[in-house]
Amino acid sequence: MINRLMKTEEFSLRPYRRDLPEALRKITMAIPVHTWKLYQNGRTCGMAQVYVSSMRQCAIVIKDLSTRKTARMIARLSEQVTKEFHPERILVYFLDRVPYHAMNENAFFQKNRYFQKIIEPWRYAVKDVCFDTDGFLINQGLMQDIPFGLFNTKSKGCGWIAAWNLLKINGKEMRMWDCARGLGRLNPMGEAFGQDLVSLVYWLRKQGLDVKIAVGKRACIKAMQESNSGIFLYSHEKGSHYTSYEKVGKNRFHFYNAVYGTTDYERSAEVFMQERTKYFKQVLLYLR
Repeated sequence: MINRLMKTEEFSLRPYRRDLPEALRKITMAIPVHTWKLYQNGRTCGMAQVYVSSMRQCAIVIKDLSTRKTARMIARLSEQVTKEFHPERILVYFLDRVPYHAMNENAFFQKNRYFQKIIEPWRYAVKDVCFDTDGFLINQGLMQDIPFGLFNTKSKGCGWIAAWNLLKINGKEMRMWDCARGLGRLNPMGEAFGQDLVSLVYWLRKQGLDVKIAVGKRACIKAMQESNSGIFLYSHEKGSHYTSYEKVGKNRFHFYNAVYGTTDYERSAEVFMQERTKYFKQVLLYLR
């Protein structure tokens, strides 16, 4: 696991309290519900305290954050408090260095001297177990209550899930509802029969992801090995499926929502195709 949270003793906010924004000063008067040491690959890379108010707000105060995976650490912190407390909004304040880019990647916006994220309505309509520890969607099989056109996401939603995960991988997180409806408007019939490839490519490029296309097993393996992330469309014994992926090592990829509910599903390109694909449909949308 790249990033970890471990409970530890709380750190004092007394030296910083005078500088805290008013919105956080009130919340942080209470005892923190969690104090975590943040780890990356076994090395301490910061600390965080979590406070909860009666107004369904969570505040995270962070100090000494120093990691190459800052955006993922913020994603993990955000997902942890979302699952545990179900807040309507999350406020984040940094006692020292502020990673503006990482906050923007996780859909936080700056408000005065802190950052705020408003939790979208669909987040609590989707079961918590459908998300992994970094907030990626990994269990389409439990999303029968989330609409997608004439059907539901469990039946026809792998395309928008893959697109949403790919945007999140590349620091362009957006609301799930906006992603599903944005794709659905391009091709209403796609919502009945599943996401069509042409509309998906067009929509991803409009979102700023200049995806390239590879067709056929050999071309897909080669392109995946040369890419950093993408979406793989393939056929299996029950039909067709879209899964998003990102590179985590040399010819090693993390696939999301490929096997419903499975976290840390990592394979080489060759092994994934051997295990998961059937028949001839193999198309890769990839980013270098």
